[in-house]
Amino acid sequence: MFVVRKPDNDLVFGWEIRRFGALVIEKGGAGYSTIHDARTAGESALSALGVEA
Repeated sequence: MFVVRKPDNDLVFGWEIRRFGALVIEKGGAGYSTIHDARTAGESALSALGVEA
């Protein structure tokens, strides 16, 4: 799970679940004001897929 900057707004963070570091499996649609909030949401999505962070 990676925390990323949203492309449309460099002050907003998002998350992506990737395989092999490059193949994007899933992206969060929401923007988060802090890295921590984006990481928490991404980890929740990751666990919903049945994968441990």
